[in-house]
Amino acid sequence: MKHRKIAFVSLVLALAVLCSGWACQQTKSAAVAANRYANALSDFQDAEITAHKDGKVDDATHVKIQSALKAAAEAGSNLDKAIEIAQNGGDPTQYVDLAVTTFNELDAVVQPTGNQGLATLSAALGDLLKNAVTLIQAIHGASVPAPAKPSGGLALWLTLGGLGVFGMAIDLNGIIGLLTLITQLEPEAFDLIVKLATSLKGQTTEQVLALNEQLFGKVQQTADAEIAATQGKQGQGPSK
Repeated sequence: MKHRKIAFVSLVLALAVLCSGWACQQTKSAAVAANRYANALSDFQDAEITAHKDGKVDDATHVKIQSALKAAAEAGSNLDKAIEIAQNGGDPTQYVDLAVTTFNELDAVVQPTGNQGLATLSAALGDLLKNAVTLIQAIHGASVPAPAKPSGGLALWLTLGGLGVFGMAIDLNGIIGLLTLITQLEPEAFDLIVKLATSLKGQTTEQVLALNEQLFGKVQQTADAEIAATQGKQGQGPSK
């Protein structure tokens, strides 16, 4: 953990030196996008834990989801490293590809649960990650595909002001879809998506990156605790 903190401090210092003008704005946008993904990952985890406690997710699935969340968070923390590489003119592909792969593995575990709230949050997660990847690759002018049309989860978040800074908009059909989506959400899912609209205005790039590190670390630590607690409960067996 000590070496990780030293490496992160080095990353922040490097970005502080490299960042200037338009390049600095691009780096800040990518850092903010990664923060939105980190925030959403943490909120998703909280929602899944609540669903598990309420009996909506069984123990085995809970462990699988938390394991997938831990992997996604570990890969997500490398998005900050990808920003540094892109800022230096390098290719961040290996890091962003890993983040995408681990998210897809998480989504593959979530979808079969049939939990509408978790499925909606997972869709928002996917869109937020795509946005972060696009902005990271754009730092050094990499050729990237046009951003995918936002799914229902991200459409709701955009309407609440979450990504307006990036120039994305929703058409009439999107708004109609949004209204339909709201009626389908479980209360905790709606509350968490609303929370994603929290502004980072006034935060420096370095502060945003530090927040990212904390969020991804929190998800990993919480996942470890949840897995240990659930497996410990399973190992006890029925009481006599």
